[in-house]
Amino acid sequence: MDLNRVSKLSNEQLIKLYKNPNIDNEIKESLLKEIKLRELENLESEISQKEVEFTEIEKFKLLFLPFLYRYHQKIMFKESWSRKRDKQFWNYITKGIILYTFLLLIGLLLRNH
Repeated sequence: MDLNRVSKLSNEQLIKLYKNPNIDNEIKESLLKEIKLRELENLESEISQKEVEFTEIEKFKLLFLPFLYRYHQKIMFKESWSRKRDKQFWNYITKGIILYTFLLLIGLLLRNH
């Protein structure tokens, strides 16, 4: 078996080959490296997806309490910071400020009538 072709195998094929008792130890080592590499890539992609998205509760906090942005920023970026997450953060803060501006304008219009 060519060790360069290990990366072209599917996950199921890798596991079946690794479990096969007739496979040489050198090949098993390369299979194990490939399995660990794929698991690491999958884990990193899951973490990055999680990292980018805000939860619904966080979104509501940003929309309805935009003037506490320093507090939100401290809490939401405590563990890690990313450019996409920062951009989303400021987009929600801006939308919250726009929401309060509209509510204030509607309140002023209704007060005069």
